[in-house]
Amino acid sequence: MFQPMEVRGKVPTGTLHRIIYSMFLCALFALPWLNQAHVSTILFILTGVALLFTGIFRIDYSFYGKQLTVIAFGIYFVLQLVACYGYPVFDNIHEIEEKAALLGIPLLLYMLTLTYEDIWHRGLNSFVLGCIAASLWCMTIAIVQYSHTHDAGVFFYHSYSSAVGLNAIYFSLYLLTSIGYVVLNQTSFNPYFVKGIGIFLYINLLLLSSKIAIAIGSLLLLILLFKAIKNNWQKVTLLIVAAGVYLILTTTVNPIRKRFADVTIASYSSALTATNFKDYPFDGLSLRLVLWRLGYELMNEKGLWLKGDGGAHYKEDLNAKMMNYQLYTGNSKNGDTGYLNYNMHNQYMESYMQYGIAGGILILTVLGYALYLAVRYSNAMLVYAVVLFMVFFLTESVLETQSGILLFTIIISGEWIQLQRKRPGIVI
Repeated sequence: MFQPMEVRGKVPTGTLHRIIYSMFLCALFALPWLNQAHVSTILFILTGVALLFTGIFRIDYSFYGKQLTVIAFGIYFVLQLVACYGYPVFDNIHEIEEKAALLGIPLLLYMLTLTYEDIWHRGLNSFVLGCIAASLWCMTIAIVQYSHTHDAGVFFYHSYSSAVGLNAIYFSLYLLTSIGYVVLNQTSFNPYFVKGIGIFLYINLLLLSSKIAIAIGSLLLLILLFKAIKNNWQKVTLLIVAAGVYLILTTTVNPIRKRFADVTIASYSSALTATNFKDYPFDGLSLRLVLWRLGYELMNEKGLWLKGDGGAHYKEDLNAKMMNYQLYTGNSKNGDTGYLNYNMHNQYMESYMQYGIAGGILILTVLGYALYLAVRYSNAMLVYAVVLFMVFFLTESVLETQSGILLFTIIISGEWIQLQRKRPGIVI
């Protein structure tokens, strides 16, 4: 049983509590700009430090420490410490700093939720507003750039997201998380806000042109909307609109269609069989297939399936295989390193290569257990978030970047804590 603090309540009282509350909301608002300025990271740290002066030690942490989600996060961090001890390379030291979020964020959210009852939902509202502001900024910069260059490319993919310093795929993940939250909490917003912001953010998702984000994200959002709508005529209208958008994107000349048209099955089969990739015309998927293939070969050849290849140290061994297969290794004169030091672009494969089978099992445990609890206790947002991350883990090493691991730990931990409210005998 949780022991709530005396200051617990919907509205914080006292100067220190208002500062803590505000810093947390500002940290989530600033999250999309994380790669431009580490404001969010600093605010999370300051929030945690400030909480130390609020009697936070009176909280009963016994329940928290017994949770499988928390234990799995902790073990994953310990695996990185072990890898760094065996191979104290720069990347391993840097990943300790990033993966500290696995320990810090869940604990911070736990303490905040016990102190301020409604802070999680207000925090997610702030995150949504941050994504809206980031999208508006990207669109404004693109319009200004277009007025000077008349190049429509500034409205698409990495060129579009560069205004906030986020990779287009990661920005797509941020937007999909925001849209999903708005759709699932429509009653908390003005209905016109839901429709207008939903459409605006989805347009930005299309402009970012990530193939997997558009395909899987659109499907997940369509399912959410279809379930959220009660009126049958509105459901029919939704399906007609979705079909219309699909036809427009597939029958007109546009950069989004071009992204999907670049998919060629022949190049993917050769990516799995060729032995020389000098001047090979990689696209996003064929490069990933080669990386996964080389990683699989590396683990088998060195018999590393049990212990892994020392965290980020695996990149050194993978670089050697890249050279053997004649992948582009850059130009030393201008500092270009080509494909050297690339991560695996697949979180499941990344965890397996870094920490062996234990790493892979831990990732699947966190996702599987969270999904099980979400379904059992009817937490639709957690179901949506877990499925979204499961899909993105297939093509991105989400936990190997600060923007990815912070979003993952914040959303999964925050919704996990909210889920406890629905469990019998648990009081938060």
